[in-house]
Amino acid sequence: MSTWLSKSMFADLGEIGERSAEKALSRALKGKTWNGFYLTVREIPGVGGKAGTQYEVLLSTLPRAMQDRYFAVYEPLEKQRHTDEKASRLRDFRYSIIRPVLQIPHSQRGRGKIVKEIAAREHLAPDGEFITVTEVTIYTWIRAYERGGVTALARKVDKRKGTKIVLVGYRWDREVQLSHDAKVKIANDLRDYVRGLHKNRESRNNIISKASRDLLRWTREAGFDATPEICRVSEVFVRNERHFRKAGQFKKDRKAYEDMRPRIRRAAALLEPMEIVVGDVHHLDFILTRVPGFTPYPKAVSWLDMATNRIWMDIFMLPEKQGIRNEHVIESFIRMCNAWGGPKHLYLDNGSEYNWADFITDAMKLIRGDDCFRIDRFDRQTGVIRAKAYNAPAKTIEGVFGRLETHHFQTLPGWIGGDRTKKPTANLGKLPEPFPGSFDDFKEAIGAAIKLYHFQDQTRDQGNLKGSPAGLLQRAIDAGWTATGIDPDAWAVAFSEEKVKKVTQGTISHNGLWTCRELQSYVGDRVTALIPKYSTWNRLPLKDEKGKLLGFAERDTAFHPLDISGAIEGDARARANRKAIRVLDKLAPNIDPLDDNSRHASLLPSEPVTPIDAFVTASPEAKEIAAGLAESAVVRLNRQQEIQLKESRDALEADAKFRRLLEKNKWAS
Repeated sequence: MSTWLSKSMFADLGEIGERSAEKALSRALKGKTWNGFYLTVREIPGVGGKAGTQYEVLLSTLPRAMQDRYFAVYEPLEKQRHTDEKASRLRDFRYSIIRPVLQIPHSQRGRGKIVKEIAAREHLAPDGEFITVTEVTIYTWIRAYERGGVTALARKVDKRKGTKIVLVGYRWDREVQLSHDAKVKIANDLRDYVRGLHKNRESRNNIISKASRDLLRWTREAGFDATPEICRVSEVFVRNERHFRKAGQFKKDRKAYEDMRPRIRRAAALLEPMEIVVGDVHHLDFILTRVPGFTPYPKAVSWLDMATNRIWMDIFMLPEKQGIRNEHVIESFIRMCNAWGGPKHLYLDNGSEYNWADFITDAMKLIRGDDCFRIDRFDRQTGVIRAKAYNAPAKTIEGVFGRLETHHFQTLPGWIGGDRTKKPTANLGKLPEPFPGSFDDFKEAIGAAIKLYHFQDQTRDQGNLKGSPAGLLQRAIDAGWTATGIDPDAWAVAFSEEKVKKVTQGTISHNGLWTCRELQSYVGDRVTALIPKYSTWNRLPLKDEKGKLLGFAERDTAFHPLDISGAIEGDARARANRKAIRVLDKLAPNIDPLDDNSRHASLLPSEPVTPIDAFVTASPEAKEIAAGLAESAVVRLNRQQEIQLKESRDALEADAKFRRLLEKNKWAS
């Protein structure tokens, strides 16, 4: 049976964010690759996603490493429990099968014929496979429905849901036939042992080899005759305990620990009022005093409360050849929300110029508390309503712009009208005169005009409920309406993205170094930092490897070499890290590497002895050479002395013989 994985599981297996996973699966659905792999992706009905669809990816098309991780982590969970989503999909499938039968009362004939027709057809199951259903099964579902309704068609959720089910690995957990308590004890002992090996800084292969042998021995001692293949410990099991190596580094390699521990640096340097808010970018028909490098025509990001016709306008004077960007819209949106409160729905233009989906998604998630988000022109539950293209009159804000321009803006100096090819001028034949003042003066003048507009009576939608925007707001407040306030700190999550950062000496790097006490005492290798998308922060929220809030990092401070506060801060960082290391050290047992190696060596069989089929002998000359090479210095010295003594004796004997001959010849003569 084919295994299809959800977007969240794909993101977890690939160690990427859910937004990146959604983009990858969307591209794969179009035939594009992800990291060089062609993935098989399908769309299924669900909650969230475009037009209420979600992506699923086929497990067998993922990279091998991701498949291995699935079989090590997810398969045991999927086989031993059913999620609520899966139970709901199965319930709906069963009801769709029996619904034609339920439409026929018990007192009428025809149920049996429909059951036979249903059993003779194939049906698309929730897992994407075509299956057939027997008549017995269909009648079982009908009886369950008639006893308990639709909910009786769903499978019961496993009571172990939310608890840790994987003990050692999917194969050992599945094939070892021991009691649950016995398996838990073995798993705990194994984890404890692996932690100790990590603390001894054993290599990964050594840990896997030793832990596998002990797992095999403990399993057999518990009463199950396991094989080495079943008891091989996975890399995932070993990797999950790798942070205990920090305790071993502290004990065995103090220099490496000192090189990596947190240190200081020294250097010689975010209908009812606000139910629907319309957003738009508007080009103001004014000309300002020209500033070199900047366009003289201002632009505005505007927000209109459709309930009261109040308008919020932020004006920007932009560099030449530059338009309104996301950071301008975000800046204006936050200011509007801080002043007016959060909107329930946003109504946006559909043109490419107003492609704000990225930040609007984040903002509306924050305000509405949605877990899933989608943009659909015809869906009023998403928080965002898209206007039809080229349908400006559909947006109320266009009419408000016209009212502002007709009754307020055109009275101000610098006004050039909507057609810039026919600019109204004070003097015929001359260029229009710019606004006589600075940019701040212009913003103040526009603010005054908008305030006059807010207190001017006007006709509301469809000619009813006359009154001014300010009066309509006061009427709603008197009726009990209150705004949705937003904590300025909450914008941090809305407009940030998660990035994994490596921890080095108690700091992380992001356009410089950042640190905090929690980071200095952190024993993991990596943290997840929330990085702002379009602005800068003085603090970065940090999450640990399990996704829990760790702390808030601030920019690391450089101290003067002679500043005593630097030494004090250095000691504080060292104490924080040593305290965490001591706690880590107590959580892992002490293992004597000499005894442990000897014990494991004794468990291994003797090394094989190679039989000798042929023997090569050495020649006399080779033996002489080998003897000379093997001769020690003392033997060589004694041999040389004996040669010298022999030579001396031979010389003396020759001399004596010569003298005797001389003596003999003398007397003979």
